[in-house]
Amino acid sequence: VISREASALCIDFFKNEKAQNLYIAGTEDGLVHKCSVLYSEQTLENYMAHTGPVYAVRCSPYVTDLFLTCSADESVALWDHKQTNPLLELKKDKDKIQDLAWAPFDSCVFASISRDASLKVWDLSSSTMNPLISVTVPAWDPKPEVAEGEAASKKGSRPESPVYATSAAGSPNRPASPSTEMGDFKDDLPPPELTCVAFAPNSPVVLVGGNDGIVRVYGITNVDAPQASRDKAFTKKQAERLTKASGMVMPTKV
Repeated sequence: VISREASALCIDFFKNEKAQNLYIAGTEDGLVHKCSVLYSEQTLENYMAHTGPVYAVRCSPYVTDLFLTCSADESVALWDHKQTNPLLELKKDKDKIQDLAWAPFDSCVFASISRDASLKVWDLSSSTMNPLISVTVPAWDPKPEVAEGEAASKKGSRPESPVYATSAAGSPNRPASPSTEMGDFKDDLPPPELTCVAFAPNSPVVLVGGNDGIVRVYGITNVDAPQASRDKAFTKKQAERLTKASGMVMPTKV
């Protein structure tokens, strides 16, 4: 008898203190497991999540029960860990989805990136069918010329990250930046393979990393990022918004 355990590719812990021992793990065979640091020999729950490797799992920072997964099967799924079927499945990509990130300023907003250089920002309170923003990240073309007398060590040096202001239609406005002195973005070159995505903690800005060593910074103009203190009232409101958007039933206090 030949047995084989699938390798884990990603992991994330639940954000609530009451569930701090619980974590979600995604595997190369498409399964997702709920586990506990208190039980090393068994899983607490198994989810038939995807038909390809699971590249990222992200627990919601506002609703303890919810988490996102993305996979090589070109889909994103939203889960309630108490159910073995997904609450939502989003299939708008045409290549492997490499990473996910929840927005810290809005419980319903998250970003996803795929291998074919597609960046999508979703707002579940607005639509569960279409992303709020969808852009193809362009290739970076460093200028090969080096000014006369410039140190040879500067050849191939990376510029500062360019800032894009991205509209809802997905057309980036490219303001002047110091990076234009070292290179430019080219739509006619093969785009980079995107590898990671993250939001800035206090502003509607998303950062995208690629296999070309460049981090691209996008400013999102059509979402609100509250500047006020994120107190218990704010957290409760955000939890209610995501619960409603996901179709999840809010627990009733007895």
